[in-house]
Amino acid sequence: MTKMHNKKSKFTPTIISFVCNWSAYNILRKIEFRLPANMHYVRVMCLGRINPSFIFKAFELGVDGVLLLGCPPGECHYNFGNRIAEEHFNIANNVMHLLGVEKERLSLIQVSNKDYLILVRSMKKFINVLKRVGPNPFKIDTSEKVWTP
Repeated sequence: MTKMHNKKSKFTPTIISFVCNWSAYNILRKIEFRLPANMHYVRVMCLGRINPSFIFKAFELGVDGVLLLGCPPGECHYNFGNRIAEEHFNIANNVMHLLGVEKERLSLIQVSNKDYLILVRSMKKFINVLKRVGPNPFKIDTSEKVWTP
């Protein structure tokens, strides 16, 4: 039990963020991309273009969490992209549940261009949730010696 507790206490989650060009990306530009080293982003023209398979692929590749950063209701540059993003988020959440992946590993944050503090607080909260949940159970630990014949 203490070994598992030690692993979680030293754990720094790896996060991939899909970031809407028209909202969250502008905030990231203003803060000059001072993201934690463990957080990587993919800039997309609209979060509605993110297919749930992209989310599953990120988990398959070993990230501990996926963060979707998009426009709030009523502020989508394309009028409906945020609704599609919500639908894809819900689909991904339901499938993750069936696969046995904790729903806390996926988060959708809808933030306006002016809501810098909301974005930063939400990102910190997500990181803390991932620290509590622990490493991705599907991640292959390459630091341990692997059995060879």
